Amino acid sequence: ELRSQFRELVSADIEINDKVRVLEGPYKMMEGVVLGKKDDDAFVKFELRSLKTIATIPLVFLEADDNNG
Repeated sequence: ELRSQFRELVSADIEINDKVRVLEGPYKMMEGVVLGKKDDDAFVKFELRSLKTIATIPLVFLEADDNNG
């Protein structure tokens, strides 16, 4: 419970163009870039060698990359 409350606080700081890491769900441990936000979700672009995709990920599942500046 405390962990999920902490995630909600941290996810509020995620902005468009931030590099993020997914902590839960089917994209767990993948890194991407936030292209947009709507309500409690973020639109995250993932780029793999042969695949580029955009997925809708709940903000509470995201962690900002330390290299965002």
